Amino acid sequence: YAGADDYISRGSIENELLLKVKLNLYRIARQQDIHPLTKLPGQSSLHKELEKRIENKSLFTIYYADMHRLRNFNQRYGFKRGDEVIRYTGSIILKALKECGSPSDFLSHPQDDDFIFLSLTDSIDSIADKIIRDFDTGITSFYDEEDRERGGILLKNRKGDFEKIPILMIHIGITTN
Repeated sequence: YAGADDYISRGSIENELLLKVKLNLYRIARQQDIHPLTKLPGQSSLHKELEKRIENKSLFTIYYADMHRLRNFNQRYGFKRGDEVIRYTGSIILKALKECGSPSDFLSHPQDDDFIFLSLTDSIDSIADKIIRDFDTGITSFYDEEDRERGGILLKNRKGDFEKIPILMIHIGITTN
């Protein structure tokens, strides 16, 4: 009650202490590998999952998804709205994996606006098509009405001229082993 997160009672202190230290180190490592914005696994979890699938010699598909022109979107609307777009993208990928993929699918958010996910090879097109369709359907809701009607945003380029930047797109690279 004085502010401690945990305690050890007298008795088998050495074994219990060692176990609690290991548990806390494991908890810290797990928490550091969670992307703070989307709460999805990060790079370390992705590496472990890839190594596991390669060692098992299982056939799988790896997808790399990236939002094209998010930097420009952030310039116009700010990082808060850009973060909403990133969360939205993570949710539609997760939904597509649940609807079109398999229980063994794995989604990670290692950095920035990049998502990397693994699935079986029999649902490549259906997963990618659903993600693209859902992204294209909902992305305009993050734009102001004026920009939606224009089909993009206006930003000044390096010369000081206004340049039309089209609506965000999602790019997905796909390969199998």
